[in-house]
Amino acid sequence: MPQFTHSLKSELSFYGFGPVNLITGAVIYEGVDFCISGIVPLEWKRIWYSDSSYIGMLGHGVHTLFDSHLITFEEENCIGLVLEDGRVCGFEFLYNDEEYYNREERLTLRKSNEEFRLFDHNKKLYYIYKSVFGAKNNYYHLVKIENETGLSIKLDIINNSLQKITDPAGRTVRADTDTNGRVTSLSLVTDKGEERLVSYTYDEVGNMTSITDALGQTTHIRYTAHLMTEKTDRNGNIYRWEYDSKGRCVHTYGTDGMLEGRIEYHPTEGYNLVTDSTGGTTTYRYTPDQLVTSEIDPLGNETRHSYTDFMEPYRTIDPEGGVTGYSYDNDGNLTGVTYPDGSGEMYIYDDKGRLSIHVDREGNKTVRLYDTERPHLVSRFIDRDGGVTEFTYDSHGQPVGIGKGDRRSELSYDGSLNLVSWHEDGRLLGGWKHDA
Repeated sequence: MPQFTHSLKSELSFYGFGPVNLITGAVIYEGVDFCISGIVPLEWKRIWYSDSSYIGMLGHGVHTLFDSHLITFEEENCIGLVLEDGRVCGFEFLYNDEEYYNREERLTLRKSNEEFRLFDHNKKLYYIYKSVFGAKNNYYHLVKIENETGLSIKLDIINNSLQKITDPAGRTVRADTDTNGRVTSLSLVTDKGEERLVSYTYDEVGNMTSITDALGQTTHIRYTAHLMTEKTDRNGNIYRWEYDSKGRCVHTYGTDGMLEGRIEYHPTEGYNLVTDSTGGTTTYRYTPDQLVTSEIDPLGNETRHSYTDFMEPYRTIDPEGGVTGYSYDNDGNLTGVTYPDGSGEMYIYDDKGRLSIHVDREGNKTVRLYDTERPHLVSRFIDRDGGVTEFTYDSHGQPVGIGKGDRRSELSYDGSLNLVSWHEDGRLLGGWKHDA
């Protein structure tokens, strides 16, 4: 079993410099190598952690959404899910038609026949996992990403090796892989041939050593014992990292001292000292779960944080004593925010968990009403002044009509779901043509 990163989700983590996780000492290198826009965007994003030994389709320590998978452990009565950012979250073991909600991650996992369906309540997307050819019986790989209308991105996986990805418009990204199943290049298939989107190289132990983008610009990376020690980006900037005996970054710096910093770790006492390039030191205090409870800047100003039992931000107290507080319902939906000046925001949800009413800090109210046949789509929006905007959609869930008062906009799309025209009150405001 590989070691996965110990980092918390990005909303709870504190990063600095290269970047480095200021609590765990893990170096993180992430990037979006390409994105194909659409109603369900196909975004190829990767993230590398120095504290991950996972070996996937992008080599050692690198994670991507398209590498996401889950493993069932019936005897232990649990399911482990590897998320797109490389972290692992757990669910209770599920039998057919059972589901489990993980409030910390805001994810619902459901077992249905031979597949698992994961719903992300923040992104409003389904992720479908199935057993793939060549995999163990308790191993399920991501094969589809689907929105609430049913439009999907599909993955073709054989022997845990990516073959191709197809987006809702039918556009295909083909993968080239080496003998170890690592992706060496990704290309968009077009009527005129293939367009290279990105390519990768690896060393003999599986580290990703170069990334070349669609313009032919290359980032070069060096390692020692799987730890990234030097990165030269496509603009020629060089960044370096030094580690202690436990693999934690203790010193990082870039060209001409850019982003330089040092970190001292005192996990037993529950604090770290982070020193920037000017010599200023900030103290971070944290719980055994890595939740930062206090930041003391070089001038002695302290900001304090507290959390709910589900690792949700509960209260932040600034150096002047001002309190920002957060409240949630039983599902983890944010229901209110109070600010140091006494003002606040309110969020009200319907019985399906959809945001219905928002009241801002000035007391202005906005209301969302939803379509009865497709309940994930907003049919009317009532703004702070009482004005009503109405929306109509095509069969794919794309807006084709927007009306407010006596004004109306009409939108049309081509067979690949691309916007091709925008009319307002009968006048053409814009027209677009798209490559095949």
